[in-house]
Amino acid sequence: MTKLTEVPKVAAKHDPRRAIEEGEGVLRLAPCWVPRSFLTPGRRWKLHPDDYYALGAHRGGIDERWLGSTTEAANENRGDDEGLSYVVHAGGRFTLREAVQQEGERIVGRAIWSKYRRWPVYSKFFDNLGPIPCHMHQDDEQAKAVGRQGKPESYYFPPQLNNTGNNFPHTYYGLEPGTTKSQVRRCLEDWNRGDNGMLDLCKAYRLRPGTGWLIPPRVLHAPGSILTYEPQWGSDVFAMFQSMVECRCVPWSPNSESDGFVDRWVVYGRIHGQQLFSARELTVEPGAKVAVKDAGASGVIAVQGQGRIGVHEMETPALIRFGQMTMDEVFITHEAAVRGVVVENTGTEPFVTLRYFGPEVWPDQDYPNVSDWKKQPAGRT
Repeated sequence: MTKLTEVPKVAAKHDPRRAIEEGEGVLRLAPCWVPRSFLTPGRRWKLHPDDYYALGAHRGGIDERWLGSTTEAANENRGDDEGLSYVVHAGGRFTLREAVQQEGERIVGRAIWSKYRRWPVYSKFFDNLGPIPCHMHQDDEQAKAVGRQGKPESYYFPPQLNNTGNNFPHTYYGLEPGTTKSQVRRCLEDWNRGDNGMLDLCKAYRLRPGTGWLIPPRVLHAPGSILTYEPQWGSDVFAMFQSMVECRCVPWSPNSESDGFVDRWVVYGRIHGQQLFSARELTVEPGAKVAVKDAGASGVIAVQGQGRIGVHEMETPALIRFGQMTMDEVFITHEAAVRGVVVENTGTEPFVTLRYFGPEVWPDQDYPNVSDWKKQPAGRT
């Protein structure tokens, strides 16, 4: 068992280039925890029971872990670096954002760097006891009014982290056919009268571990209480439409298989014709190893077992203390991804990782459409 240590202090001087070279293109990341004041943590992702309110009860419970993020969280009273992932190297740490700014093309690839000049996506886990209030994320045109970008997103429900569905494992998506603008407007006008009835206009769907959804911007949704892996665009803009949740007021795939491993799509498809983000789940059986080549950079989180990614040891923790370093998250740079990174299982159970990718990474012939899941044999997803 690897001995875990405290996350190191911010380095006075940092050298992303050296970190890339010594890690052979793979960067070790520290856990990035984010609270939400209007939600109750679901307590399934191994954070120590004493640490869910480590940032103070006034900030709310920690119910999100952001992965490979260069995007700040849009929270009130937040810390300056809230939402930003840190690279750990040579006894210190520096943000992944700083590393990308300094070594942009090497980390995210020429195409993404030349177009966006940043890592424009991120992923996270969110884990709540109950449902999230009904809300929507604006598109680029709407978000521009507040100096932000729009936010399409996606969901995958990892079986390894969903031993229970908690209070409401169903999600409301969209509006019932025939709903009018005046009905929605009336709900917003009734915000301070208790439950404004927004969910009466929506339809709920049961959530099942091992499946997921693709959510374009401007689509109303009220995510259920299942723990969710969420690759998304690098923005934290949203607008609430539901005034109360659980009696609390709300402030205004095709697969790749071989001996010993399975590498499958879990997030795929296009939003308004664009390939904005995607994700794959890699399962490596005990004693097996595989050289993984991808078309672009990725943020990686381990959800089961232990192993090695490149030169970095990986281990899924049983319990995490706030402020403690873990061995379960890395960022694979573009250089390393296209060259190929060896992923090895060094344990006695399957070694399972999730990795998400940025925009327009995959050639059309290699990238599935949302409807392709229907083409899989029975019992496969």
